[in-house]
Amino acid sequence: MEIHQHRKGWLSKSQIQLFLQCPQKWKCIYVDELPQIVSPQRERGVDIHKQIENFYKDSDVVTTEGKHPIIIAKKDKILNSQFYNFEKERIKSCLDVNGKFDEKYFKPLHQELKINNEELKLRGIIDAVYINPKDDGIIIIDWKSGKYRKNEMDNYRFELALYKELYEREYKVKVSYWGIYFVDANKLIFEKVDQKYVDKMFEIVNNVKKEIEGNNYKPTPNYYCQWCEFQDKCNFQEK
Repeated sequence: MEIHQHRKGWLSKSQIQLFLQCPQKWKCIYVDELPQIVSPQRERGVDIHKQIENFYKDSDVVTTEGKHPIIIAKKDKILNSQFYNFEKERIKSCLDVNGKFDEKYFKPLHQELKINNEELKLRGIIDAVYINPKDDGIIIIDWKSGKYRKNEMDNYRFELALYKELYEREYKVKVSYWGIYFVDANKLIFEKVDQKYVDKMFEIVNNVKKEIEGNNYKPTPNYYCQWCEFQDKCNFQEK
């Protein structure tokens, strides 16, 4: 979940996706610095991310010989029953080579991790980073509120590829897996890192940077125009 101000020459995942949606709207926000309305959906997304962060901070794990570990969490910190049940099942697989529970596989290595890369002029906030108990591989996970849309998977992979690149450059380690957990749908998409999506991400980023450098802010009418607060800036009604 990203909410940050624009720094000249720098881009984030959300800024790139907004530019692809409508360059004119991007200009209104990041060049003209016009006030932006924060939607209820965005506010809810921020709240969900905070609740998940608190869930791990405030949860304890009780282990008993011969039994699966149990999560003890403050009830007011639990996001929803689906998420809690998902974690109750996942914790059963958080075992070391001797078959014993190891907390390092359950709780995230990082949460809400802010990374800036000077060379790429890219930045982002990685929702969570885990260690895979099967091979100790690094996993990047993004939390999503709202509906799961199968046809949006390439867009999701774009942001995961960007986070993967930022994390590797910052920590000098390989990211082996990435995934998205759709909180409302209680659905996890989990994959091995695919280099073709990393290559595609760089292609998209470079194209957007060229358009911005060339001051190409042509409005792009799309489905989201009906809720845009900048309709008067691009002759929305005529389009």
